[in-house]
Amino acid sequence: MDLQSTINQNTSDISNNTSLTNTSKTEIERINSQQKKVWTIEDSEKLYRIQGWGNPYFSINSAGHITVSPKGDLGGSIDLFELIESIKQRNIGLPLIIRFSDILEDRIERLNACFSKAIARYKYKNIYRGVFPVKCNQNRQLVEEIVKFGKPHKFGLEAGSKPELLIAIATLNTPDSLIICNGYKDREYIETAMLAQRLGKTPIIVIEQVEEVQLVIEASRKLNIKPVVGVRVKLSTKGIGRWAGTTGDRAKFGLGIPEIIQVVNQLKNADILDSLQLLHFHIGSQISSISVIKDAIREASQIYVELAQLGANMKYLDVGGGLAVDYDGSKSKFYASKNYDMQNYANDIVAEVKEACEEKNILPPILVSESGRAVASHQSVLIFDVLGVSQVPKEEPKIVGKEEHLILQNLYETYQSINKNNYQEAYHDAIQFKEESISLFNFGYLSISDRAKVEQLYWGCFRKIQEILKGSEYIPDDLEELEKIMASIYYINLSVFQSAPDSWAINQLFPIMPIHRLDEEPTERAILADLTCDSDGKIEKFIDLR
Repeated sequence: MDLQSTINQNTSDISNNTSLTNTSKTEIERINSQQKKVWTIEDSEKLYRIQGWGNPYFSINSAGHITVSPKGDLGGSIDLFELIESIKQRNIGLPLIIRFSDILEDRIERLNACFSKAIARYKYKNIYRGVFPVKCNQNRQLVEEIVKFGKPHKFGLEAGSKPELLIAIATLNTPDSLIICNGYKDREYIETAMLAQRLGKTPIIVIEQVEEVQLVIEASRKLNIKPVVGVRVKLSTKGIGRWAGTTGDRAKFGLGIPEIIQVVNQLKNADILDSLQLLHFHIGSQISSISVIKDAIREASQIYVELAQLGANMKYLDVGGGLAVDYDGSKSKFYASKNYDMQNYANDIVAEVKEACEEKNILPPILVSESGRAVASHQSVLIFDVLGVSQVPKEEPKIVGKEEHLILQNLYETYQSINKNNYQEAYHDAIQFKEESISLFNFGYLSISDRAKVEQLYWGCFRKIQEILKGSEYIPDDLEELEKIMASIYYINLSVFQSAPDSWAINQLFPIMPIHRLDEEPTERAILADLTCDSDGKIEKFIDLR
């Protein structure tokens, strides 16, 4: 995944200046072989994998511009480049984050439609109630729109802290939609959640630490409110990817099986076991493999059935988050992708839960999921411009005479001899000679002008090797860094730490591409560097099969 982002530059078509009059057949074939293949929009689609990660919202039109279809495959599109140009005419500068509310609505519709279809297909005897984790995106306008668009589906909110709980209580006005109360809970958090019942809300307090049970019991007696309670279980199912540690014995939140039995007994002794109505688990964000999800659902379904048989008034199974986004378009179990679609996800959840409940003659639960990135990721686009570029030297090395320094003669001989049979050896020789030249310079045995010649030859060797490797299906492991070394540095008008913090903090991959000139062949590989003075403010990993 170390390929650099590709930036379009003007190219010339040599065919415009080629005359084939009275030319022999052999000469015609020679000239044709020299002519570059005409770059097409389809080539850009393949290069940037837009059909993989962008479908059905993003595509390329005949003008070579990115288009956005906010309604997905229902029709209608916006030329993103023309939109940005019109915004600039209003004296609004870049960078910009552009939000498409219709995409947000479409994601909510698709998620609910997938579960409805799965419920109908498997004749599942209950319903689906989705919730959006507020921590995923706390933008007020977005949260309000989720509540608005989710109203027909009774789409709720998940809160992981007291501030988020207050947001959920204030924003969510849909009857019977759920407020899932997760995270660390003190007495004030629990009492606030219970008091929300008097406002007509449906909060479910998810117990994640044994100590919270007594706080719930005391708050219930103090406020004379019978709460709706859930428990979060630490599954044995192994997670996958960056958040694999979310499950297992040492997970930050959740209860082991012995602790769940302890919670059941405490609630029974307090005569509120019927308040226990929900089982929740979370195996991590961005689960790229459907088999991991199926294993988790299978284990959780059995725990749900057992809780019902212990006398709990079980009604809900909250499968947490994990519904992944295919950032790189590869449709694989790579951490930035997924090997399933939304319908596959819904089908497997419904089928596994139904089978477990039917075997023990238990009424299937209302299914709840906490899908954040799968709902909100596609709806916003960050637009920025390029302010400058720093490129490796492109001057051809000058001829080195026999009277010049031996290190120059050796490096020049290496430069002249590079071919498809020895380029790997030449690569290492060039590196060695440059390192030797630095040592000679530091001890005063090489002049600064000779050092400059060494560097010209060094970059010249790398350019020749790079040309040989172009289009090669196999690149030796020790030469994979060459593309990164030769990449230009494009200075972009934003702060990575502010606008793309996940790229810096957790190496999250995002689709990055030009929004116009996609009918032209890209000629430069680049690293994107922001305008901060921090050397970490750069993006140098991009989506690609490699």
